[in-house]
Amino acid sequence: MLQILRERAQVWAARVIIFLLIVPFALWGIQEYAGTDANVSVASVNGTDIGQRDFQQAYEQEQQRLRTLLGKAFDQQRPDEARTKRAVVDRLVEDILVEQAATDAGLRVSNADLAEQIHSMPELLDNGTFSKQIYEQRLRAIGLTPAAFEKRLRHALLSEQMSNGVTTSAMVTPRELDSVIRLREQQREIGYLLLPLARFAAGAEPDAAAVSAYYRQQREQFTAPEQVSIDYIELTADELAQRITPDEQELRKFYEEQAASTKSFDEVRPQLESDVRKRKAEQQYFEKLEILTNLAYENPDSLAVAAEQLGLSVKSSALFARRGGDGIAAHPKVANAAFSDEVVVRGFNSEPIEIGDHRSVVLRMKEHKPSAVRALEEVRPAIVEQLRKEAARARIQAAGMALQARLAKGESAETVAKEHGVEWLKPGLIRRDEAKLNAVLVRAAFRLARPAPESKAAVTVGGTALESDDYAVVAVYAVRDGDPAALDAAARLQLQRELQRTHAAAEYQGYLNGLKQAAKIVLHTDKL
Repeated sequence: MLQILRERAQVWAARVIIFLLIVPFALWGIQEYAGTDANVSVASVNGTDIGQRDFQQAYEQEQQRLRTLLGKAFDQQRPDEARTKRAVVDRLVEDILVEQAATDAGLRVSNADLAEQIHSMPELLDNGTFSKQIYEQRLRAIGLTPAAFEKRLRHALLSEQMSNGVTTSAMVTPRELDSVIRLREQQREIGYLLLPLARFAAGAEPDAAAVSAYYRQQREQFTAPEQVSIDYIELTADELAQRITPDEQELRKFYEEQAASTKSFDEVRPQLESDVRKRKAEQQYFEKLEILTNLAYENPDSLAVAAEQLGLSVKSSALFARRGGDGIAAHPKVANAAFSDEVVVRGFNSEPIEIGDHRSVVLRMKEHKPSAVRALEEVRPAIVEQLRKEAARARIQAAGMALQARLAKGESAETVAKEHGVEWLKPGLIRRDEAKLNAVLVRAAFRLARPAPESKAAVTVGGTALESDDYAVVAVYAVRDGDPAALDAAARLQLQRELQRTHAAAEYQGYLNGLKQAAKIVLHTDKL
C-alpha cells in the first residue's frame, strides 16, 4: 500500500487495489479496528506484531503483482523467493513505522475522511450509485475482512499525510538545475573498437580436473530442487453456471424483482438468464464447497469420493518446485499447500484453497521428488561450456586492457585496431541517450573522465564487456557540456519537477531510515 502511494501509480490496475481497500465503509459505516490477528508473528515493530497471515497475504499480492508485471516471463525469470519475502516484510515494517510516526505527530483520519474517499471513486459506482455487488465481488476476490480493509485505508491516508509533510520541502535551485542540464545534455566525441569473444575461445578447453573442481565448488548450482506433482479437484461458479438453465417462472420472478427496469421482459431476457444463472451458480458454489470440505476431510487419502459425488473431475499437474509452476501451480496458495506437511508428509488432502472469485481447489500429492544433486556426468557438458566461456572472457579482458594501455600512451587507434583485425569506429559526438550504439558502450563512454589537455594522447581510454561478452575499447576525445540557455521553458520546468521528485524520494527514504534506526525491530525470518 505504501509503495503504491509512493509511486502515485495512475494505471487502473494499481488504482483498483486502493478501491478494494476502502469499499466496506460506504455501505456499512466505519468500524474501529482493534487488536491484531492471533497468529504467529513474523516481525515486531516497537511492540506491534506483524502476523504471519498478514505477511502471507502481502506476499501473495506481491507475487500476483510481479506475475501481472512480467507476464509469461514470470515463470522463466521467477524472482528469488527469499529476497521477495524479505522485501515484503521490510515494506510491512515501514508501513507500521510510518503509521506509528503519524499517530505520534497527532495526525488522524476521521470517519468522514474515509467516507469521502469511498464516494469519490467512480470505479465503484454503477450508474452514479455505489454498487454493493461490485463491492462484494472485489472483497471476495481478495479475501479481506472489513476490519482489514479499514486498517489499510486508514494507514494509506496517514502515510500519504506523512509523505506529503516530509517531501513538500524538496527544492531545486537554479544553479543545481543548470548543473544537471550541463550533464544531461552533454555530448562526447568518441571512438571505439569491438573485440569478438569468438576469437578468444580457441584453446580454452578445460581438463577433467578443472571440471571436477568446478562441480565440487558449485555443488548447489547443480542441485535439483524438491518437486511435487498434484492431483486436484477444482470447483468454480463459472463451471456450475454452464450447467444451469433457468426456467420461465424463475425469469419472470426475477424480472418482477427488478422494479426499476423500463424495458420489456423479452428485451432483457438474455440479461435475466445470465443474472439468474450467475446467482444460482454462486449459491450452488457455496453449498458444494461445504460438501467438498467435508468429503475431503472424511476421505483424506483420496479425491475420488468427492469428485464422484460432486460430479467433478480429478485433474493433475506437472512436477513443480516450491516457487510454483505452470497452470494451477502458478497460484502461490496452491504451491504453499502442495509442500505442506499435511500433504507431503502425511499424504492427506488439503483443505479447500480459494484461488479466485468463486473458485476453490482441493489437492493431494501425486508424486514427490526430494532435492538431489545431479550427477557429474549429467552436468559435465554445461560445466565445460561454462569454463570455456570463463577462460575466453579472461583472455578477451586481458587483451582489452593491453589495448587500452597502448592507446593511453598515444599509439594510433587505427593501427592498433588493424593489428587485431577489427576497425576503429568514430561516430563523432554522441548523447547519453544515443540509440544507434550499444547502450553499455555509451554508458562506459560517459563514465570516463574528461580528457586532460596536457595528456600526451589527449584522450581518455576505457573498456567494458558487452551483454554478448564481446569487449569494447572506448576513447573519449572531447566533451561538450549542455547549454542551460538552449533548453526551452517547458522542458526546463519538466526537468525541475523530475529533480524535485527525485529529491522528495531521497528525503522520504532518509526519513524512513531514521525511523528504522530509532525503532526496536525484531524479525523472525524463520517464520517467513
